[in-house]
Amino acid sequence: MFEDSKIEDVIDKDFIYIDLRSPSEYKSSHIAGALNLPILDDDERKIVGTLYDNSQVEKAKLLAVKYASVKLSDFYEKIVNLTKEATPILYCSRGGMRSGVLFNFLRSMKIPVKKLHGGYKAYRNYQIEALKKMTEEIDFIVLDGYTGCGKTHIIEELKGLGLDTLNLEKCANHRGSILGAVLLSDQPSQKQFETNIFEELRKRKSNLVFVEAESIRIGKLNVPKYLFDKYNSSKRILITSSLEKRKERIKKDYVHDNDLELIDTLKNLKKRINENLVDQMIKEIENKNYDIVIERLMVNYYDPHYKSSNKTFIREFLNENSRDTALKIKEFLNEKNKM
Repeated sequence: MFEDSKIEDVIDKDFIYIDLRSPSEYKSSHIAGALNLPILDDDERKIVGTLYDNSQVEKAKLLAVKYASVKLSDFYEKIVNLTKEATPILYCSRGGMRSGVLFNFLRSMKIPVKKLHGGYKAYRNYQIEALKKMTEEIDFIVLDGYTGCGKTHIIEELKGLGLDTLNLEKCANHRGSILGAVLLSDQPSQKQFETNIFEELRKRKSNLVFVEAESIRIGKLNVPKYLFDKYNSSKRILITSSLEKRKERIKKDYVHDNDLELIDTLKNLKKRINENLVDQMIKEIENKNYDIVIERLMVNYYDPHYKSSNKTFIREFLNENSRDTALKIKEFLNEKNKM
């Protein structure tokens, strides 16, 4: 029997993770960057699981082996090729039969692979605790301001300048507003969202991290409360911008020959603002008057939801160019550190 590898011993090393769970399990949540090579597909897993549930354990095992054996040569070829890049680490749900059988087979063939002790569940437990610990260690600087001021763009520019950032909207695949899902694919699961956050923060070079002001809910996902509480009480930089520049950014981010999607999204606003106003904006979209719609959204929805009362800021920056603003923030940070 070959020894398993614990997640804390391999998490910071250069390995290739191979997720042997079914496609639906993988889609729900997985280790960042993991490749999916399912031992059982979704239908096969359901059939085998039904046999287990009906106490037909031996029959279930036999059927699982039958399903897996057909894929064995393909697995062998793919994993051998992957070893040319880095050492693969196999994992399944809990480090049981799915990863164990393939691991022992490959090792008996002298293939240099590892197996994750406890499987994905062990990784998830480790990730939850590690993210809490990271959050305690980090000092956040929050970029705050009206929608369209370019906060997300500045976050990306700061990252490009070598500063540590956390892009929550990227982790959630949602822009955090009523139009937040426009032009984007589906959001990840809550587990995968937290994994994405963990991976971004795990790669930081320091404990000073820039983050955009976000509510605790981004689309259908929730920022872990301890993380929200930490950055929500952290130092803030106010980002401002002219009305015209804000409209320009919003138009660039959301309007790309997608009128039907915009109209469907606006209909959801009828629960929050005047229905007649929403109907007027829908007509403006149909007439391609996007600037009018954007300005009405800012005046009637976005700006009233932003409240700067009871907030204090360590600095304010007018953002007409996100790259220039990021450079000014970096310069401000350097000057502050010299004090």
